[in-house]
Amino acid sequence: MRRRWSALEVVRTERRGHATEAARAALEDGVGLVVSVGGDGTANEVLCGFVDEQGRNRFPDAELGLLGGGTGGDFLRVLGSPPWDEQVEALGRPGSSIDYGVMRFIDHEGRSRTRPFLNAASAGLTGHVVARVLRSGQLSRRVLGPQGIYLWNSVREVIAYRSRPVQIQVEGQEPHTIDLSLIAITNGQYFGGGMWIAPNAELDDGLLEVVYTGGISTMTLLGLMTKIFSGRHLEHPAVVGRRGRRVQMRAVDDEGGPILVEMDGEQPGQLPAELWVVPHGLRLRVAGRLATVVDRADAAAGSPPA
Repeated sequence: MRRRWSALEVVRTERRGHATEAARAALEDGVGLVVSVGGDGTANEVLCGFVDEQGRNRFPDAELGLLGGGTGGDFLRVLGSPPWDEQVEALGRPGSSIDYGVMRFIDHEGRSRTRPFLNAASAGLTGHVVARVLRSGQLSRRVLGPQGIYLWNSVREVIAYRSRPVQIQVEGQEPHTIDLSLIAITNGQYFGGGMWIAPNAELDDGLLEVVYTGGISTMTLLGLMTKIFSGRHLEHPAVVGRRGRRVQMRAVDDEGGPILVEMDGEQPGQLPAELWVVPHGLRLRVAGRLATVVDRADAAAGSPPA
């Protein structure tokens, strides 16, 4: 990378939120490419440097580059999990426009917050699973690996979790109340260390994929866990799939404690939440299948990528 960019500056993150601060400072100084080196959580923090408190990309001409690593790496799975040499090479090519999501939620201090997500957001069981994963020690992560740490904590949480009534409304459709087990609202296809939660999701179609289930027994939920890595969970009658530009979720009652939310492997708060998509709102430099496809928005406009 230094051979390609003589002015390359490397910033090592020192605390939660540091990647957002570093990315924002670089972008405000006029940097045109900010590269996230890490997993989904690091990429999310860097994306937050682009996006303001209303969910708008303040730097639409700048590009986000990705070099994969970290615990999950789910966003890169939909692109074929390209090797590092291909990822580095892709940073020298113009990016493609993709969608990103935004979620407004309640943080752990009770304040309303707005934060973008690159890959996926979720609530219910998955929020509690991610909270467990984030509390896991380094030894557990090394022994179990990225997929194992999510699967082990998913099984533990399925056994402990109790469904709660939640009202879900996808824009243009009637509200629906369900004893929620989990709901995923995705831009990408994978989450939870390789779970193929939304096989039909696309990164540039201007829509969010919404998958949820509830009102089922613990044994049924454990059975779904065995199918989710292959995408076969969508065949189950208790699993609902929807698509839309905006989604609202709220707990019907206050009993049983907060219903936690998750986004890009981070656990920032709880319901109620509102989510929406920003179509073609981000230019992304990354290896894999996305990099081999001509950018549809730019092609329609008759101009090459910036």
